[in-house]
Amino acid sequence: MSSYVAAYFAVKDRDTEDDAEIWGFDRPGFERDAQEKQWKKWPETTIDGSGKGPKFRAELTAFTVEEPPNWFICAFYPLGLPRQNAQQGAYTMTARFGRDHAEAIREFFNETRCHHLYVVSKGIKPALREFLREKYGISRGSLFPDSAGAAATAGRIFRSDGK
Repeated sequence: MSSYVAAYFAVKDRDTEDDAEIWGFDRPGFERDAQEKQWKKWPETTIDGSGKGPKFRAELTAFTVEEPPNWFICAFYPLGLPRQNAQQGAYTMTARFGRDHAEAIREFFNETRCHHLYVVSKGIKPALREFLREKYGISRGSLFPDSAGAAATAGRIFRSDGK
């Protein structure tokens, strides 16, 4: 994942409210150790009740009428679509509507040793956002292609010469 894209997502909102957090982690360690712990804790999240990570299915417990288990995942977009290519990385999901993902990440990683936390002071968030836009072209527009961006992409894909 691009650390610049991660920085953008960390500083994109709430300039004056809070410091921003960027979580870095060892992906194999996360998948092997950290996530596996929570599936064992909540075996109902797995298709066979075994609590084994490869058998996890979000739809079994996410967004249910009754209070779902308090799990958290970090998954990686496959490349191919413009938005996914632009973002170059991971997304997060929790089982509970309205749950602050930063809170879920903090709670989850406090139980493991496979992570690093970087804090960006709220006072420099606007300047960092501007730097990312000017130096690396990272902005809302580049990470969330609008209809004009989608049309240009479709034109490139479907044009016979491929340019």
